[in-house]
Amino acid sequence: MQSIPRPYRIEWRPMAGEDLLAITPYIGKDNPTRARSFGEELRAKVKPLAQKPLLGLDWIFGALLAQALGHERAAPIDQRDDL
Repeated sequence: MQSIPRPYRIEWRPMAGEDLLAITPYIGKDNPTRARSFGEELRAKVKPLAQKPLLGLDWIFGALLAQALGHERAAPIDQRDDL
């Protein structure tokens, strides 16, 4: 019988945690319901990484390669809005 691998623990980097704590109240100024759902959606998107930590590498490596090759549509990772 094959054992089920234990999930990894998601550890938010300090800056990411601070950003999340800052952005949800900012969104909440205009739309409290959306602020709450945004935080829940973001956490839900991150949760699968505990089982499959390499899940996002294709996108990251693709973006880095496009930048390295000077692809005009490549935006620096910290400036992408589709994360």
